[in-house]
Amino acid sequence: GEKAVNEAIDFLKSQEPLPVIVSHPGLQRTALEYAEDLVESGDFSTPHIDTRDTTPAQRISRVMRWAKMAGECIEVGNKTATDIVASLIIDDGNEERSNRKVLFDKEARLGGVVCIPHSVFGVITIIDIVGGEYENAGVTQQF
Repeated sequence: GEKAVNEAIDFLKSQEPLPVIVSHPGLQRTALEYAEDLVESGDFSTPHIDTRDTTPAQRISRVMRWAKMAGECIEVGNKTATDIVASLIIDDGNEERSNRKVLFDKEARLGGVVCIPHSVFGVITIIDIVGGEYENAGVTQQF
């Protein structure tokens, strides 16, 4: 609603620039895994928990070790990048604004994004993000 939009505008006006979030294939895989699970199960009753009862952190930990933060954003229905990002920043209906918090976490450095078709919602978008030190294929890097 209007309150969430105005709150998002105020937030963006005061937001300091952040480092770029770099695409990571492992995070694209974890995002796709969850998106496909949502499409197949149709179960949106426990956001971020898949049908195997795994959380985003557990899914991400299968592809990398992360140190400072791991988060996941879910957006349904919007089809353009502009509309998807605006929806996540406004985060209407979510009093905690958790999608906005994940996207603007100062530690966020790597991400994976997938958008897949859904018979009811049109499109489901999942974004998995991590920050801090991570290890992938035996190589540790600090971000």
